[in-house]
Amino acid sequence: MIFQKTINIPQNSDSLYLFKAGNTDTTFQHKSNHTQCKINNHTINTHAFSGSIIGTLIPMIIISKKQNKNLFKIAYEFKEMIFIGTGSILGGLIGGIIRDKNKKIRKKMKEANFQWITNLFFPTLFVDQLLKYADKKFPKKTKSINSKITKALAVIAGLSIGMKLGEFVTKNVNYCIDKNNKHKRSLNSKDILLHIDDIPIALTLSKIPYVDKLIPFCFIYSGYQSGK
Repeated sequence: MIFQKTINIPQNSDSLYLFKAGNTDTTFQHKSNHTQCKINNHTINTHAFSGSIIGTLIPMIIISKKQNKNLFKIAYEFKEMIFIGTGSILGGLIGGIIRDKNKKIRKKMKEANFQWITNLFFPTLFVDQLLKYADKKFPKKTKSINSKITKALAVIAGLSIGMKLGEFVTKNVNYCIDKNNKHKRSLNSKDILLHIDDIPIALTLSKIPYVDKLIPFCFIYSGYQSGK
């Protein structure tokens, strides 16, 4: 009597196709798919990136004409920073929506809210107000050690308070956008690293020269994240 061993292979399995083709080594195919997946995850969203750049340049051009200054010699205050940052986030969001053909709109809108509230508005607002308070406290001692320490503390406190308050507000705003989604966007290591870009903003508000040239580039990444 001859016994035959039957091997059941799922009909929708990739290994069935490889078995029929005479290739029983699925290891290479699995690694190839895994590598391709990693490459796709790191692919640059050119639409969101381009939209972020355009959204940054348009407010800069408007401000430069209003101030009658060169594009790279704009005098930045709180209003100018919020204007440019908002344009960057909107540009990245619109570019991302165009690329994905109206898919994941709510997800992108929630990320845009997070970037604007948590990574732009509240940190910049608190840093600006605390630095103004430091200037009032030391009006004639702008170069003193106490003044420098106070301004450094103002920057740290402004970023910290702004980030946490922005996170709280964003959760409530995003819940109104999508009540069915129980996932709450919280600060992570990527967002905290993103606030390294806020240092040029804080230094510019502190009237440190030449740092303002970096501000447009600080907003582009935030806008890109909104539409990515």
